Amino acid sequence: MTEEFKDSDTQNVSKTLLIAVAGTTGSGKTESAMRIATGIAGSNFSVVDSENNRALNKKGRYRFAHLDMQAPYSPEHYKTLVEKSIKAGHGAIILDNFSSEWEDEGGLHDDADAALERMSKGDPEKANAVLGLAWKAPKMRHKAFMRYLVKLEIPIIFCLRAEPKIKYIKEYDDKKGREVTKVVDAGWLPIAEKLFGYQMLVYALMMPENPGVPVHLKKLEPEFEPMFPVGKQITEKSGQMLAAWASGAPKAAPPVTASPDAAPPSAQEPVGAAPRITPDETLALEARCTENSIKTGTVKKFF
Repeated sequence: MTEEFKDSDTQNVSKTLLIAVAGTTGSGKTESAMRIATGIAGSNFSVVDSENNRALNKKGRYRFAHLDMQAPYSPEHYKTLVEKSIKAGHGAIILDNFSSEWEDEGGLHDDADAALERMSKGDPEKANAVLGLAWKAPKMRHKAFMRYLVKLEIPIIFCLRAEPKIKYIKEYDDKKGREVTKVVDAGWLPIAEKLFGYQMLVYALMMPENPGVPVHLKKLEPEFEPMFPVGKQITEKSGQMLAAWASGAPKAAPPVTASPDAAPPSAQEPVGAAPRITPDETLALEARCTENSIKTGTVKKFF
Protein backbone atom coordinates (compact mmCIF):
# COMPACT_ATOMS: atom_id res chain seq x y z
CA MET A 1 0.00 0.00 0.00
CA THR A 2 1.36 3.40 -1.01
CA GLU A 3 1.66 5.92 1.81
CA GLU A 4 0.89 9.47 0.74
CA PHE A 5 -0.74 12.62 2.06
CA LYS A 6 -4.26 13.38 0.78
CA ASP A 7 -6.73 16.17 1.40
CA SER A 8 -8.96 15.24 4.37
CA ASP A 9 -12.08 16.31 2.46
CA THR A 10 -11.48 13.53 -0.06
CA GLN A 11 -11.16 10.80 2.58
CA ASN A 12 -13.76 8.82 4.53
CA VAL A 13 -13.56 8.72 8.32
CA SER A 14 -12.39 5.57 10.09
CA LYS A 15 -15.02 2.85 9.84
CA THR A 16 -13.90 1.35 13.15
CA LEU A 17 -16.79 1.69 15.59
CA LEU A 18 -15.72 0.54 19.05
CA ILE A 19 -18.38 1.34 21.66
CA ALA A 20 -18.46 0.33 25.32
CA VAL A 21 -21.33 0.56 27.81
CA ALA A 22 -20.71 -0.36 31.44
CA GLY A 23 -22.97 -0.75 34.44
CA THR A 24 -24.35 -2.87 37.23
CA THR A 25 -27.25 -5.32 36.89
CA GLY A 26 -30.37 -3.48 35.77
CA SER A 27 -28.52 -0.47 34.36
CA GLY A 28 -29.61 -1.15 30.78
CA LYS A 29 -26.23 -1.89 29.25
CA THR A 30 -27.30 -4.97 27.25
CA GLU A 31 -30.54 -3.30 26.17
CA SER A 32 -28.61 -0.23 25.02
CA ALA A 33 -26.06 -2.36 23.16
CA MET A 34 -28.86 -4.15 21.30
CA ARG A 35 -30.53 -0.86 20.42
CA ILE A 36 -27.29 0.45 18.93
CA ALA A 37 -26.67 -2.82 17.05
CA THR A 38 -30.24 -2.83 15.71
CA GLY A 39 -29.84 0.71 14.47
CA ILE A 40 -26.62 -0.25 12.70
CA ALA A 41 -27.48 -3.67 11.28
CA GLY A 42 -31.18 -4.41 11.85
CA SER A 43 -31.45 -8.05 12.97
CA ASN A 44 -28.13 -8.96 11.34
CA PHE A 45 -25.97 -8.70 14.47
CA SER A 46 -24.41 -11.27 16.76
CA VAL A 47 -24.07 -11.53 20.54
CA VAL A 48 -21.11 -13.34 22.08
CA ASP A 49 -22.65 -14.17 25.46
CA SER A 50 -20.31 -15.10 28.35
CA GLU A 51 -23.03 -14.83 31.01
CA ASN A 52 -24.85 -18.15 30.82
CA ASN A 53 -27.22 -17.12 27.99
CA ARG A 54 -28.54 -14.02 29.76
CA ALA A 55 -28.63 -12.13 26.45
CA LEU A 56 -31.45 -14.47 25.37
CA ASN A 57 -33.71 -12.66 27.87
CA LYS A 58 -33.97 -10.01 25.14
CA LYS A 59 -35.06 -12.31 22.31
CA GLY A 60 -38.69 -11.27 22.66
CA ARG A 61 -37.77 -7.75 21.54
CA TYR A 62 -34.72 -8.31 19.34
CA ARG A 63 -33.66 -10.90 16.80
CA PHE A 64 -29.95 -11.76 16.62
CA ALA A 65 -27.40 -14.52 16.21
CA HIS A 66 -26.48 -15.83 19.66
CA LEU A 67 -23.35 -17.69 20.78
CA ASP A 68 -22.94 -19.17 24.26
CA MET A 69 -19.26 -18.49 25.03
CA GLN A 70 -17.52 -20.88 27.40
CA ALA A 71 -14.23 -20.52 29.32
CA PRO A 72 -11.43 -19.72 28.85
CA TYR A 73 -12.30 -16.03 28.50
CA SER A 74 -8.95 -15.20 26.96
CA PRO A 75 -8.22 -12.50 24.36
CA GLU A 76 -7.42 -15.26 21.86
CA HIS A 77 -10.79 -16.94 22.41
CA TYR A 78 -12.64 -13.65 21.94
CA LYS A 79 -10.68 -13.06 18.73
CA THR A 80 -11.66 -16.48 17.39
CA LEU A 81 -15.35 -15.76 18.01
CA VAL A 82 -15.15 -12.29 16.46
CA GLU A 83 -13.60 -13.86 13.36
CA LYS A 84 -16.40 -16.45 13.30
CA SER A 85 -19.03 -13.69 13.39
CA ILE A 86 -17.32 -11.77 10.59
CA LYS A 87 -17.14 -14.93 8.48
CA ALA A 88 -20.89 -15.44 9.04
CA GLY A 89 -21.52 -11.98 7.56
CA HIS A 90 -22.94 -10.22 10.61
CA GLY A 91 -23.20 -6.44 10.46
CA ALA A 92 -22.29 -5.75 14.12
CA ILE A 93 -21.02 -7.73 17.12
CA ILE A 94 -21.89 -7.38 20.82
CA LEU A 95 -19.41 -8.83 23.33
CA ASP A 96 -21.50 -9.37 26.45
CA ASN A 97 -19.80 -9.44 28.86
CA PHE A 98 -16.25 -8.33 28.03
CA SER A 99 -15.37 -7.97 31.72
CA SER A 100 -14.96 -11.76 31.56
CA GLU A 101 -11.67 -11.18 29.73
CA TRP A 102 -10.40 -9.34 32.80
CA GLU A 103 -11.71 -11.28 35.79
CA ASP A 104 -13.38 -14.58 34.84
CA GLU A 105 -12.04 -18.12 34.33
CA GLY A 106 -9.09 -18.18 31.96
CA GLY A 107 -9.03 -14.38 31.72
CA LEU A 108 -6.15 -11.98 32.30
CA HIS A 109 -6.26 -12.12 36.12
CA ASP A 110 -6.10 -15.93 36.12
CA ASP A 111 -3.10 -15.87 33.79
CA ALA A 112 -1.28 -13.24 35.87
CA ASP A 113 -1.99 -15.16 39.11
CA ALA A 114 -0.64 -18.38 37.59
CA ALA A 115 2.50 -16.59 36.38
CA LEU A 116 2.99 -14.98 39.79
CA GLU A 117 2.75 -18.37 41.52
CA ARG A 118 5.34 -19.86 39.16
CA MET A 119 7.76 -16.97 39.64
CA SER A 120 7.43 -16.55 43.41
CA LYS A 121 6.93 -20.20 44.41
CA GLY A 122 4.69 -19.00 47.24
CA ASP A 123 7.19 -16.50 48.69
CA PRO A 124 5.22 -13.28 49.53
CA GLU A 125 8.28 -11.01 49.34
CA LYS A 126 9.28 -12.39 45.96
CA ALA A 127 5.69 -12.12 44.77
CA ASN A 128 5.71 -8.38 45.47
CA ALA A 129 8.97 -8.03 43.59
CA VAL A 130 7.80 -9.86 40.44
CA LEU A 131 4.16 -8.71 40.32
CA GLY A 132 4.77 -6.38 37.36
CA LEU A 133 6.62 -9.08 35.47
CA ALA A 134 3.78 -11.56 36.04
CA TRP A 135 1.35 -9.12 34.40
CA LYS A 136 3.55 -8.42 31.37
CA ALA A 137 2.42 -11.34 29.18
CA PRO A 138 -1.34 -11.04 29.92
CA LYS A 139 -1.30 -7.32 29.16
CA MET A 140 0.63 -7.87 25.93
CA ARG A 141 -1.98 -10.41 24.80
CA HIS A 142 -4.78 -7.97 25.59
CA LYS A 143 -3.02 -5.22 23.62
CA ALA A 144 -2.58 -7.55 20.66
CA PHE A 145 -6.33 -8.23 20.64
CA MET A 146 -7.14 -4.50 20.79
CA ARG A 147 -4.73 -3.81 17.90
CA TYR A 148 -6.65 -6.41 15.92
CA LEU A 149 -10.03 -4.84 16.75
CA VAL A 150 -9.11 -1.27 15.79
CA LYS A 151 -8.38 -2.39 12.24
CA LEU A 152 -11.81 -3.97 11.72
CA GLU A 153 -14.60 -2.31 9.78
CA ILE A 154 -17.37 -4.15 11.64
CA PRO A 155 -18.84 -2.31 14.66
CA ILE A 156 -18.01 -3.89 18.02
CA ILE A 157 -20.12 -3.06 21.09
CA PHE A 158 -18.69 -4.07 24.48
CA CYS A 159 -20.83 -4.61 27.57
CA LEU A 160 -18.86 -4.28 30.81
CA ARG A 161 -19.66 -4.81 34.47
CA ALA A 162 -19.00 -1.91 36.84
CA GLU A 163 -17.98 -1.81 40.48
CA PRO A 164 -17.56 0.87 43.17
CA LYS A 165 -14.03 2.12 43.67
CA ILE A 166 -12.25 3.90 46.50
CA LYS A 167 -9.12 6.01 46.57
CA TYR A 168 -6.70 7.12 49.27
CA ILE A 169 -5.96 10.80 49.76
CA LYS A 170 -3.63 12.72 52.07
CA GLU A 171 -5.33 15.38 54.17
CA TYR A 172 -4.17 17.58 57.04
CA ASP A 173 -5.96 16.79 60.32
CA ASP A 174 -6.18 19.89 62.57
CA LYS A 175 -6.94 17.85 65.69
CA LYS A 176 -3.99 15.51 65.20
CA GLY A 177 -1.74 18.25 63.89
CA ARG A 178 -0.47 16.11 61.05
CA GLU A 179 -1.29 14.71 57.62
CA VAL A 180 -3.47 11.59 57.59
CA THR A 181 -4.66 9.16 54.95
CA LYS A 182 -8.39 9.04 54.23
CA VAL A 183 -10.47 6.65 52.15
CA VAL A 184 -12.91 8.39 49.81
CA ASP A 185 -15.50 7.22 47.29
CA ALA A 186 -14.17 7.23 43.71
CA GLY A 187 -17.51 6.37 42.09
CA TRP A 188 -18.24 3.45 39.80
CA LEU A 189 -15.75 2.22 37.21
CA PRO A 190 -15.90 -0.40 34.44
CA ILE A 191 -14.22 -3.74 35.11
CA ALA A 192 -11.62 -3.88 32.37
CA GLU A 193 -7.96 -3.24 31.65
CA LYS A 194 -7.29 0.33 32.80
CA LEU A 195 -6.39 1.70 29.34
CA PHE A 196 -9.28 -0.06 27.59
CA GLY A 197 -11.36 3.11 27.27
CA TYR A 198 -8.75 4.96 25.20
CA GLN A 199 -9.61 2.83 22.16
CA MET A 200 -13.37 3.52 22.38
CA LEU A 201 -15.22 6.07 20.29
CA VAL A 202 -17.99 5.99 22.92
CA TYR A 203 -17.27 4.94 26.53
CA ALA A 204 -20.22 5.27 28.88
CA LEU A 205 -21.42 4.23 32.33
CA MET A 206 -25.06 3.49 33.22
CA MET A 207 -26.76 3.14 36.58
CA PRO A 208 -29.96 1.29 37.64
CA GLU A 209 -31.66 4.48 38.86
CA ASN A 210 -31.45 5.88 35.32
CA PRO A 211 -31.25 2.80 33.06
CA GLY A 212 -30.09 3.25 29.49
CA VAL A 213 -28.98 6.85 30.03
CA PRO A 214 -25.23 7.14 29.44
CA VAL A 215 -22.80 9.07 31.62
CA HIS A 216 -19.83 9.48 29.31
CA LEU A 217 -16.50 8.47 30.84
CA LYS A 218 -14.73 9.82 27.77
CA LYS A 219 -15.67 13.19 26.30
CA LEU A 220 -17.65 12.80 23.11
CA GLU A 221 -16.36 14.31 19.90
CA PRO A 222 -18.72 17.08 18.69
CA GLU A 223 -19.89 14.85 15.81
CA PHE A 224 -21.23 12.30 18.31
CA GLU A 225 -23.06 14.67 20.67
CA PRO A 226 -26.32 14.70 18.63
CA MET A 227 -26.25 10.88 18.60
CA PHE A 228 -26.40 10.73 22.42
CA PRO A 229 -28.59 13.62 23.67
CA VAL A 230 -27.86 14.58 27.26
CA GLY A 231 -30.16 12.87 29.77
CA LYS A 232 -31.83 10.65 27.15
CA GLN A 233 -31.81 6.88 26.77
CA ILE A 234 -29.77 5.35 23.97
CA THR A 235 -32.05 4.33 21.07
CA GLU A 236 -31.85 2.67 17.68
CA LYS A 237 -31.42 6.14 16.20
CA SER A 238 -28.02 6.35 17.92
CA GLY A 239 -26.94 3.28 15.95
CA GLN A 240 -28.36 4.64 12.71
CA MET A 241 -26.48 7.90 13.10
CA LEU A 242 -23.24 6.11 14.00
CA ALA A 243 -23.55 3.94 10.88
CA ALA A 244 -24.18 6.98 8.70
CA TRP A 245 -21.16 8.76 10.18
CA ALA A 246 -18.90 5.74 9.63
CA SER A 247 -20.08 5.37 6.02
CA GLY A 248 -19.15 8.97 5.26
CA ALA A 249 -22.66 9.61 3.96
CA PRO A 250 -23.46 13.32 3.68
CA LYS A 251 -26.27 14.69 5.81
CA ALA A 252 -29.48 15.19 3.87
CA ALA A 253 -30.84 18.73 4.03
CA PRO A 254 -34.52 18.84 5.06
CA PRO A 255 -36.95 20.00 2.35
CA VAL A 256 -37.73 23.71 2.36
CA THR A 257 -41.45 24.50 2.64
CA ALA A 258 -42.91 27.99 2.74
CA SER A 259 -45.27 28.87 5.58
CA PRO A 260 -48.49 30.83 4.85
CA ASP A 261 -47.05 33.99 6.42
CA ALA A 262 -43.61 33.63 4.84
CA ALA A 263 -41.89 36.67 3.38
CA PRO A 264 -42.15 37.28 -0.39
CA PRO A 265 -39.79 35.17 -2.55
CA SER A 266 -37.43 38.09 -3.04
CA ALA A 267 -36.91 38.31 0.74
CA GLN A 268 -36.48 34.55 1.29
CA GLU A 269 -33.36 32.44 1.05
CA PRO A 270 -33.12 30.69 -2.35
CA VAL A 271 -35.23 27.51 -2.51
CA GLY A 272 -33.03 24.48 -1.85
CA ALA A 273 -30.42 26.50 0.05
CA ALA A 274 -28.85 24.78 3.05
CA PRO A 275 -30.62 25.64 6.32
CA ARG A 276 -28.83 27.88 8.75
CA ILE A 277 -28.77 25.03 11.29
CA THR A 278 -29.42 21.33 10.72
CA PRO A 279 -31.55 19.08 12.99
CA ASP A 280 -28.41 17.38 14.33
CA GLU A 281 -26.85 20.76 15.12
CA THR A 282 -30.07 21.79 16.84
CA LEU A 283 -29.90 18.71 19.12
CA ALA A 284 -26.27 19.45 19.94
CA LEU A 285 -27.06 23.10 20.72
CA GLU A 286 -29.99 22.14 22.96
CA ALA A 287 -27.76 19.66 24.82
CA ARG A 288 -25.13 22.36 25.40
CA CYS A 289 -27.85 24.74 26.67
CA THR A 290 -29.11 22.08 29.10
CA GLU A 291 -25.58 21.41 30.41
CA ASN A 292 -25.10 25.14 31.10
CA SER A 293 -28.61 25.80 32.52
CA ILE A 294 -29.61 28.02 29.60
CA LYS A 295 -33.28 27.96 28.59
CA THR A 296 -33.50 26.78 24.99
CA GLY A 297 -36.33 29.24 24.33
CA THR A 298 -33.83 32.05 24.86
CA VAL A 299 -31.74 30.98 21.88
CA LYS A 300 -34.32 29.29 19.63
CA LYS A 301 -35.54 32.65 18.30
CA PHE A 302 -32.16 33.09 16.64
CA PHE A 303 -32.54 29.93 14.52
